[in-house]
Amino acid sequence: MGILYAGNWRWAETPRAVAWVQYTSNFAKYPYACTHSQTWPCERWPTLANGLSVTRHYGIASGVTQMPTGTGGTRDVSGDVRFMFNQFNDVAASNPFFYETTYSAADVKVFSFVDCTAVARAWGRHSDGDHYYDWGEVKLSTCSNLWGSSDATRGTLCHEIDHLMGLNHVWWDDNDGNGIDNVGSKATCIGMGSPSGPRIDDVSALDAVYSGVVP
Repeated sequence: MGILYAGNWRWAETPRAVAWVQYTSNFAKYPYACTHSQTWPCERWPTLANGLSVTRHYGIASGVTQMPTGTGGTRDVSGDVRFMFNQFNDVAASNPFFYETTYSAADVKVFSFVDCTAVARAWGRHSDGDHYYDWGEVKLSTCSNLWGSSDATRGTLCHEIDHLMGLNHVWWDDNDGNGIDNVGSKATCIGMGSPSGPRIDDVSALDAVYSGVVP
């Protein structure tokens, strides 16, 4: 099965017979972080009633211009941040559009942090009562050695932006009797290392999250 994405046809890179499942078993087989229930409501940005996208602004902190490369130097990764937000702008009209603004005025803030336990983190605070994100942030660890490569940086940003859009980790079950295997789906940047942008499973899952329909 192919989809027309960003003007080009793209195809799944792994067999579609594979049973895609959530890493978190509470919502197994849903490649996103909701079941539209009270226990697992949708975590997403609000969109307009007519289905058109809302605008969300992201800001890039000054520390992102001096991320460690792993070879003793530093690198400005702000271009990779802009690149990946633009990739998400191409996904679907029902999803929010992201535009750059000043860091202080941003809905989503991208910044560096000193933490050696994770490469990057995404976090969004819900508005009271409706489970829509009020604001979000992406933190890039200054302890990571990945920032010397655009491929690795963009892949990491793709993964974290997917989280902010409402998706969770997707892994696969190859039906070998051992349950969920820690092998990321090559058809999604939530389960893959360095994609050039959101992939087929990301797009289908985001469509489901923002259309309000869970298959």
